[in-house]
Amino acid sequence: MPVQFERLSEGVLTPTPHNLIIDKIQDVLRAYRFGCTPDVA
Repeated sequence: MPVQFERLSEGVLTPTPHNLIIDKIQDVLRAYRFGCTPDVA
């Protein structure tokens, strides 16, 4: 979870198991949403 480590270092994320898991799930959902969104050109 390199992204979560970066967010921890920046102070954006608190180091609790719950927050780490939720943040990782949100990353996956962001990627999924990006993949499902039609290109606007």
